[in-house]
Amino acid sequence: MNLNSKIVSLVVGFCTLGALPLSSQNAGMRVCSTIGGVYMTSGDYNKGTLSLSFDCKSSGKIKLHHFFAGRYVDIIADGKKTKLNKDSIFGYHNCKNEDYRFYKTYDEEFLIRENKGIVIYSSYVRVPSSNMKENKVEMKYFFSKTINSEIRPLTILNLKRAFPDNSKFHDMLEMEFGGGESLVAYSVTDKMYKINVLFNQSNLN
Repeated sequence: MNLNSKIVSLVVGFCTLGALPLSSQNAGMRVCSTIGGVYMTSGDYNKGTLSLSFDCKSSGKIKLHHFFAGRYVDIIADGKKTKLNKDSIFGYHNCKNEDYRFYKTYDEEFLIRENKGIVIYSSYVRVPSSNMKENKVEMKYFFSKTINSEIRPLTILNLKRAFPDNSKFHDMLEMEFGGGESLVAYSVTDKMYKINVLFNQSNLN
């Protein structure tokens, strides 16, 4: 790793550790948003190492191409444009201090809201309207067991299926959310989603 890569890694790590999930604050309260770029692998994300990085005060940018060129992403850094297949990279870090993961559907990316046990995501998805004549876009929540495993809709049933042998976690889910409470409730005291509070407690001896 060269000196520039080390600097990028340190800065991104500082921003990520200092930021709370979006459900607990508005965008203006983010700690910092000085560098953008792409994570080539999940390992790069874990280490906070960006490739094709750029200073957010420069002309650098990430162009996602959600429609006809949806399979590709353009990274403009140091005056040069690099075109990458979305399925060849893990995700990206933007100038709002947000991390996104690409997964299967090219015109959708998943905002990584938390990675403190179970990985929590959100994404805007198209859903049929009541008149069935047009689609509307709604924000939905998802999760994965690890940062590079399958992404599933966030439901009690899917959580139980993802961790079939953790009966303690199953019971905690029913006690906390079985009455219809929101699965994305956030614990200010623990500084994480309540799902992860329960999951981490269920793994204690």
